[in-house]
This record gives sequence, structure tokens and C-alpha cells, in this order.
Amino acid sequence: MDLLVKVFFALPVYQSLVLAIVLFVLGWNKPGISRIIMGLFQVVLAAYFSFNFMYVAKAYYLIEIGYPLIIPIILLFAPLFHLFVLSVSTPDFYIKRKHALHFLPALVILVLQIPYLFFDHATRIEYLSNGVRLSDSNSELLYLYVLYTIGVYVIFNIQILYYAYQAIKRYKQHKRYIGNHFSYTENISLHWILDLIISVILLFAIYEVLYLIGFKQHYVSQIFYNVSMLVITLFAAYRGMLQKELILRTAYPLLQIEHDGQANALLGQPEQVDDELSNDEADEVALLDVATSIETQKYAGSGLSAEQKQVLINKLEHLISTEKLFANCNLTVEDVASRLEARPKHVSQVINEHYQRNFYNFINYYRIVEAQKLLLSDEFEKYSIQGIAQMVGFVSKSTFNTAFKKQTGQTPSEFKKKHGTDEQ
Repeated sequence: MDLLVKVFFALPVYQSLVLAIVLFVLGWNKPGISRIIMGLFQVVLAAYFSFNFMYVAKAYYLIEIGYPLIIPIILLFAPLFHLFVLSVSTPDFYIKRKHALHFLPALVILVLQIPYLFFDHATRIEYLSNGVRLSDSNSELLYLYVLYTIGVYVIFNIQILYYAYQAIKRYKQHKRYIGNHFSYTENISLHWILDLIISVILLFAIYEVLYLIGFKQHYVSQIFYNVSMLVITLFAAYRGMLQKELILRTAYPLLQIEHDGQANALLGQPEQVDDELSNDEADEVALLDVATSIETQKYAGSGLSAEQKQVLINKLEHLISTEKLFANCNLTVEDVASRLEARPKHVSQVINEHYQRNFYNFINYYRIVEAQKLLLSDEFEKYSIQGIAQMVGFVSKSTFNTAFKKQTGQTPSEFKKKHGTDEQ
């Protein structure tokens, strides 16, 4: 049984290292800072799992050498994942010097571990193998115990709560942003982040309960923990590989985005970035406000008169209905604005104000209307549901089914049956 437990402790080390290599290769071949960050996250995980394996294998001579790194490594988890979330939710993300502040707790603990280097071999081994009791008179052992308690049970738990809150807030901002910018959500949605956070919190809660009832050291508990970590880390890496970064500079020729948060439109006068957030938030999401707005904005100072709005609405409806831009599965508000020779912010404004929809729902409305026509057409009678979905601009059948039912109250198959055109 001991051998089986050791195998389960070794598997996460192997998996994280392999995933890190794959992520680094993908990030190198197809430049993407998010994959590099996720790769670093997996390297840190591999280091943490290595120490767990050493403890199970009772390789105290190795742990003795690397012990000062254990707590700092643990304190790198949340900041690295936070940086990953920023990288996939901020258009044209790049690392700033202020991001280093997130790693300050790990650095401080690392510095505070320096006295450990001067402890004698016997003291180190005693602490690593037997731990310490509060009644112990050895000040060196008490120092290590207090430092470990502060790092793992205080700072780390604060990090988990703080960065979970930041991730949820970021998810909400990102959801509004892609709703106003994109006609699709595949591989740009961050809903999986919520699933990951809930899974991690549940895992730690279950593991702490096992600790309180004295079941934590049982081999079943240890296997459960490592299998859970295998699944969670694999899920995070897999989604990290699929997740697309948000790019404005290279994708949208009408805009020249600069790192100072300014945007110069090639058509018309330069727009100014609205500053409605705190300085820290605005610095992170300045580009989210460039050339567009979220549903809750009032579009103050947009410069559009009622007559100009109506003209833009007429041009927009003509363009969508005659050229069927919605059939482009990668359509963005910048694409539409480019065709209208208008600012993306103004296009987003008239869609939100006039149609009471964001860009995503606006385009999907036309896609579903077109899909209904195709489903009832004799010419397309032999087409599959997935074929129809792709023709009107949906990437996947599941997304199409969800959008179709939301708009019509029926699935595409139910719609066809109701009208006597069962799918072949």
C-alpha cells in the first residue's frame, strides 16, 4: 500500500512537468503570454508536489536542502493564477512592474527563512521529521513553526479569499466586455474559472474536515487528495491551452492602441478613455473601455445626436440584413464598425440603447431568424442541425441549441418537427 501511495504522490509531479513543457512550447510557437504564465503555474505546482512526494518517501535529506522554498512556493499559486486571469481578460495584455507586488508575500517569507540556513543539521532534521510542540523550549524550532503557521494558515488563506474575489469580479467584467465585443464565446469565456475556484475551495474544505476528524493521514485520504489535484491541474492546463487572448492592436485596423490607454481612430477625432474606475482597476482594464462601452454605461459625452443615432441604426440594419455579416462566426463589433465607417463605441451604443441588447445577443438574434428560415426551406431540408448552425455563424451545435431555445422557446429539432420537417 505504501508503494501505491508513493505512486499517487509522484503522478502530479510528472503531470505538471509535462503540461508545463506543452504550454511553453505552445506559447513559444504561437506567441501568447497566457500560456507562458500557465506553464509557470504548472512548474510551481510540480515543485510543490515534489516536496509532498519527498515527505511521503521520507527523503528528509532532500527536504532539508529545499525547505526554505516550500512556503514561498505555496504563496506563488494564487498570484500566478491571478496573472493568468488578467492575461486572458485584458486586451493586449502585457506584464507591468506593478504586477511584481503580487509576489511580495512570497519574497518576504523567503527572506524570513534565512535564519534556517544557520541552524545545525540536527535541529533541521528534528523539525522536519517530528515537527514541534508549543511547549518546546527550542526557540529555533518555534521560529520555524510560527513562520510556517503565518505563511500557510494566514497569508495563504487570505490570498485564496482575495484572489477568488478578484477572479469573480474579473469574470463579471469580462462577461460584459465580450458581450459587447464578440458574437461568440467559445474559448474566450471565463466561466470555467468559476468551476475551478469552486472545485479548489471544496477540495480544501473536504481535506480540512478529514484533518479535524483525524483521517488526513489515512492512505485513502491521501489518494483522494492526489487524484483530485491531478484532475484540477489537468483541467486548468487544458483550458489554459484553449483560452484565446483578447487582441486589439493587430486585429482591428481602425484602431491604434497604445500602452498608455489611449486610442486613436483613423476616422474622426481621437476618443478619450472614460475613467470611471479606481486607479488600480482603470490601469488594468483601460483597454476594455477603449472604443466601446459596457451595458451599464450611460455613454456620456459620446457626441451622437438623435439624428446621427438613427442614421447609424438604418445603416446597421441594412448591412446586417443584406450582407448577412452574422454568418461570420468570428464577427466582432470592430468588424461591423469598420464596414459602417463608425466608431465601435458608437455601434455598441446604438445596439445597447435602441435594441436593449448587447452585441452578442444582437447578432445571435439575426442568426436565429436566419436559421428558422433555413430550417423551413425545402432547399435545406436535408441539412443537419449542425450544418444549419454553421451556416448562420454558430461554431458549435450546443451553442446554437441554447441560443435557439432562448429566443424561440424550442430547440431546433422541436421547431422542425412542429412544422413537419423532421431532421433527416
